[in-house]
Amino acid sequence: MAKQIPFFLRCGCFGWDGRPSRSWTAEARGAILTERMLQQVMDGAASRIVPWNPDEWKSIETLQEPGKSRALVGSVERKADHLTLAVKRLPNRWIKKGHGEFATSNPQSSEKPWVDIGMLRYLNALGFPHVCDLMGIFRDDDFTYVATPLATEGDLFHWVEHASCPPGKERESIIRPMMVQVFSAVKELHEIGIAHRDISLENILLTRRPDGGPQIKVIDFGMATLSQRCSAEVRGKQAYQAPEMHTDIEYDAFLADIFAAGVVLYAMALSDYPWTCTRAGSCSMFDFIHSWGFPEFIKNRKCRAASKTYIVQVLSPSLCELVEGLLELHPEERFCLGESCFDVQGPNGRWSAWDMAWMKRANSRETCALW
Repeated sequence: MAKQIPFFLRCGCFGWDGRPSRSWTAEARGAILTERMLQQVMDGAASRIVPWNPDEWKSIETLQEPGKSRALVGSVERKADHLTLAVKRLPNRWIKKGHGEFATSNPQSSEKPWVDIGMLRYLNALGFPHVCDLMGIFRDDDFTYVATPLATEGDLFHWVEHASCPPGKERESIIRPMMVQVFSAVKELHEIGIAHRDISLENILLTRRPDGGPQIKVIDFGMATLSQRCSAEVRGKQAYQAPEMHTDIEYDAFLADIFAAGVVLYAMALSDYPWTCTRAGSCSMFDFIHSWGFPEFIKNRKCRAASKTYIVQVLSPSLCELVEGLLELHPEERFCLGESCFDVQGPNGRWSAWDMAWMKRANSRETCALW
């Protein structure tokens, strides 16, 4: 039996009237999100929190137990019309009343809940298609609740765990339209000035569009930054962290996102990770690739789902080429996603994933094949 969530939501206004402040929406037309604009959006969100009425909703199940983020995520249903939502529950003693108070109380926190809320609200105002709609923010004496629509198919980790199609040509056709959306989402976030820094299977939701096709939604912007250049900030899950994060040098947060998207692609294709950690000396598989290269790794590494078969035997050469470029350990040689900040035209330009043969095969028939 599914676990029950001991909280309910208020029916009605959903906390936000859908009319963002003109002061930041006017600037939003310039696309690039600034720190000042983000602060205004976060302040606006904090001012629109409403109390809830627990009598009009019932809990369905727990989707994510509290972890380091302190957030419990669950699904709820409105009794009047059976509307279902996903709700993230955050302790008030941690999230505080707004970003300023949170930052003062948690100066070393790698996850910033108000940044997550603010970026989601900003992206909603832009009509960004690859994030969930912020349906409202609610609060009682103990918790703050952030409500969004419920993804019909769960996250990509769930998809990978339940994928019935083994690695190979058919599976590549199934995952290609999803990865096109993932890469598009990450690219457009970068064009807006946002580096997510926690791209992973768990932070990408899959839902059905009204026409039955797949729709990718990126979630959890709590580790995101508006600074493309970062240093001494290791963010994201271990298997997805770009190796340059573990050095003392400044790293490009956009290229770190692209590396993480490459791990997502690898996992979608093989139901496995290429390594458990990207810190030198912490994972034998990563150390092997560091010493011998990705082509040698896939010749010697067997598939998780078919232990007698080597990766190079099941993945198409064009997909191997794409994954190798995205997982390039040296950021200066890593593929990009066609962002305007990278030179993809000059003789010494960076390769773009969109120029790779595997990506060029995407078509509408493959999109329908997901279902």
